[in-house]
Amino acid sequence: MLIKKKTPQYFWYFVIGLFLLAITFYLFGFTNTKCVKYLYFEDNNIDYKVYLKENAFFDTKYLDKDKTYITSLIDYIDISFDYNINFNKEVYGDLNYKIVGIISAEKNNNQVGTYWEKEYNLTSSKVRKINNEKKININEKLRVNYQEYNELLTSFVETYKLSSDGYLKIALIIEGSPSISKDISLPVNSEIDLKIPLSKVAVEGVINTTNNNNGREITKNIKDTSSKYVFYKILFLLDILLLIYLLFKYFYHIVRNKKIMSYDKNIKKILNDYSSIMVRVRSLKLNDLNIIKVTSFDDLLVVYNEVRTPINYIEKKNKSEFIIIFEKMAWVYTVLEEDYEDYEE
Repeated sequence: MLIKKKTPQYFWYFVIGLFLLAITFYLFGFTNTKCVKYLYFEDNNIDYKVYLKENAFFDTKYLDKDKTYITSLIDYIDISFDYNINFNKEVYGDLNYKIVGIISAEKNNNQVGTYWEKEYNLTSSKVRKINNEKKININEKLRVNYQEYNELLTSFVETYKLSSDGYLKIALIIEGSPSISKDISLPVNSEIDLKIPLSKVAVEGVINTTNNNNGREITKNIKDTSSKYVFYKILFLLDILLLIYLLFKYFYHIVRNKKIMSYDKNIKKILNDYSSIMVRVRSLKLNDLNIIKVTSFDDLLVVYNEVRTPINYIEKKNKSEFIIIFEKMAWVYTVLEEDYEDYEE
């Protein structure tokens, strides 16, 4: 008879160890994120030349930047914008840019505020296409008719009899959101400009430039696709498969042991109840006999009561056979282990 065996204690230690390993492999393999910084910085420059009207005092046609100018002698100004932006990763997309002019009449005598302001688009909007680049450069040149804006401001001030300080701001405006990947972009919103004083009288003026060298940084947690994470994922899956296999075997053996116990219990009852008419044998040759298979032990008892021949019992793997032989006939009742359902002990 088969005997139900207890599960060894080390089995559960082994299962717990595999479970802890699975957690470890999961943490190393599936939490594969890393912090990455995406950034850019700008390096901009404005150059200009101030061209003068015909006069008896200056021998040159123009004056270079960062000088002091007599506004009544200014004819026009040539301006060169040099915009540079550098990314730490290759980007793609568009940068839109244009040059605007803003004329403004401001209050003076320590008063805060503006009497009048008007903006002009000095160039149409342009697009700088970016195709997997790190360094982008935009160069724009513009000639500003200084006297046109100076006369406009003078007309406004004289019309309304105001005491006002005026200026003309010329600005290169750059906007866009170049992309590093499908879900990562770096917004760009930049302006570099210069302010040119306007005056109806011949006063000295200083042109102020603002380069606005900006920068931006974005921090993202992204998936790390290096091979070590693939290795940990494989170990995790193998660990889980082994755990599933061991637990399946464990529950399979529980069910099978219950069936074996039920099977053994029923066979033992038959042997005890009918020991007086039962004979244990190792084997029987039934080759020349007419074999009749019966479906229950009660049917076999009916045959026994008819022929009064001992019942032979043969124990085989996963089954037992009860056989009555009389003359050329053999009645066989077979009990299979797999036919028994679970039972309550």
